[in-house]
Amino acid sequence: MDLGRVWFRYQKTMLITMMMFKLGLLCTAAADKCLSSPCRNGATCLDNLDDYVCLCPKGPVWFMGKNCEELLDACITAPCSNCTSIPGTDHFSCHCPAGFTGLNCTEDVDECQSNPCDGVRSLCVNRANGYSCHCPLGLGGQACLENVTTCAEGLCQHGGICIDVPDNGILVSVCCWLPGGQVWEQHR
Repeated sequence: MDLGRVWFRYQKTMLITMMMFKLGLLCTAAADKCLSSPCRNGATCLDNLDDYVCLCPKGPVWFMGKNCEELLDACITAPCSNCTSIPGTDHFSCHCPAGFTGLNCTEDVDECQSNPCDGVRSLCVNRANGYSCHCPLGLGGQACLENVTTCAEGLCQHGGICIDVPDNGILVSVCCWLPGGQVWEQHR
């Protein structure tokens, strides 16, 4: 977490400002706002022109807020939306929604890693929070294991037999054949 770096820069800026003020490089002295001891929980008060700044101490318990009066909530700066933290620490954890993983829940789970498309020559396509199977001609279903037909019961008349016929890689045409090999009717 970058909280340490941000904290260091903040302290460094405040110390430089304080030094410049004490050396008379900044505006004339105003009333010292730190005299009323506004900072809590062991924080250091720095008089800053017309205001003051509290430098909250680090660990084992961390505080935040203008006067260091609140326990630090690490989820405020966490890069995930489903965050939980231990108040007063810089520790947080992200609870990933379905289909995502990783420290910050930014990595998509590749559902195709488990080979869910079992059919011969089937292709698994990973999607956000799921997958889809591209099945070879004549197979379908969630895992490309079901026989797919465009033939409907009773489609062929006069004792004809229904046969699936590929049309541009998709089963869309159905021909009914009479016994003896003659084409009786064709359905699209």
